[in-house]
Amino acid sequence: MKLSAEFQAINVEALLRTMDLALLGATDLIERDDKANELIIHEALGRYVARAPALRAIIATDGEGILRYDSFKYPAKNVDLHDRGYIKAALKQKERTIYIGSPIKGRTSGIAFLPMSQPIFDLEKNVIGVVAGIITPDKLIRQNILCNQCFVGIYKESGEEIAVYPASLSYPEGFHKDRKTVGRGIVMDHAIGNLPAKSVWTRIEDYKLEIIFTHLSGKEEILR
Repeated sequence: MKLSAEFQAINVEALLRTMDLALLGATDLIERDDKANELIIHEALGRYVARAPALRAIIATDGEGILRYDSFKYPAKNVDLHDRGYIKAALKQKERTIYIGSPIKGRTSGIAFLPMSQPIFDLEKNVIGVVAGIITPDKLIRQNILCNQCFVGIYKESGEEIAVYPASLSYPEGFHKDRKTVGRGIVMDHAIGNLPAKSVWTRIEDYKLEIIFTHLSGKEEILR
């Protein structure tokens, strides 16, 4: 079980690093010429997206949080995103670091996505915008290698859910506190509903995420 948790963590980290590099490239592109032709930026962002599995789109805003570039749509819609948490967080940063937001539904698509964002700086290190990657959370979990009674959850260290498979998976109250008491990498016996289960968790240090691997003893139809 521990190896299964570590494998899922390696997969998540590899995908996030690929997306991290895509955002870095997009940020460098805009910082070099923030007044470049929108179509050129749009096409370049699309190429970054194509090279990063699980990345659905890359967008960029100005310093007020207004959408400027969108890899998915040209021309970009005139949308004010300044109130989105992942935009506000990046606009406040003093250094180029990745911020992983909370899963939210897109205003236009209605589809859930996980945002990653970082600031765009001018030559004087003033924040002039934000680049954000739009991720499909479910893509972070390698579902095709899981047994019918194996489940995976990805959480922030605060306990906030990033993604779970299957989507109906819900850990009981107090579970996260108990697993942290037991410790990282140690198999823990517990129950989900009336069914016995075993879980083990590991951590991705660079992104402050925790991966839980659970094996349920019983009929998985109860959850799915």
